[in-house]
Amino acid sequence: MTKGLPPLEDDETVLHDHVPSMRKFRKAALIAIAITLVPTVVFAALWPDTGAAVVPLLLTCVVLVQERLTLGRHRAWVTNQRVILQGGRDAPLWDVAGVTPRWAGVILDGVDLRLAYVADVQVLRDVITFAQSKGDT
Repeated sequence: MTKGLPPLEDDETVLHDHVPSMRKFRKAALIAIAITLVPTVVFAALWPDTGAAVVPLLLTCVVLVQERLTLGRHRAWVTNQRVILQGGRDAPLWDVAGVTPRWAGVILDGVDLRLAYVADVQVLRDVITFAQSKGDT
């Protein structure tokens, strides 16, 4: 077994190594903080004499720090037979009906898998389409 790769079956090769994109994570974090500013302003208007206005921002920051510290758990590999997530969950490649961009990642249609912080959705689509067209699946 090659270092960093999941256990592979016979005649299985890795076509794409999905490492979560820090750029996409930063963009999602900025959007989350911008959305959190709305309740922060509301809390500041309703309770100006208390520290309640910092609660939404504090909660958002805690969630973002936790997500940043565990960013590596979102790694995945696309092989010529299946999609393998870091945690060991996998799905046969022939069940993947498509790749749909969502909030901070993509959903693999037909298999109920999410890949977070995908740097280039088109590359992922092309790799899956290529593997399916080769008939290895």
